[in-house]
Amino acid sequence: MPRKSLQLSRVGKNVFNPHVITMALMKIKHFLTKITKRLRGEPEFEDALVTNLIHRLQKTHEEELSCDEVFALVDEYAEASQRGEDVANLKPLIRHHLDMCRECDEEYHALLQVLEGTQSN
Repeated sequence: MPRKSLQLSRVGKNVFNPHVITMALMKIKHFLTKITKRLRGEPEFEDALVTNLIHRLQKTHEEELSCDEVFALVDEYAEASQRGEDVANLKPLIRHHLDMCRECDEEYHALLQVLEGTQSN
């Protein structure tokens, strides 16, 4: 059974209470900081790293795409973007993943560059 202090309470149907999420994330930060201080000879997590982790955790959604799923769709996404379609609104899960994942975003921008190069020829 999970610890009660780390359980997230729901405000409505499938909506988490932002205050409870913030408190849980602060507890996670405190826990990570405490653990790293106990590890002898290991570098401590930098505050920026922990803050970045918390920021990314706050942006997660219940429904997320994996890198493999995005990789399978990124070519269609890039082509639609080149055609001028509003891909951010048409495919918000892909846009969200690209905002969160540097490697997939780099793949997407590389594809855009290739598409721009083929159009100019």
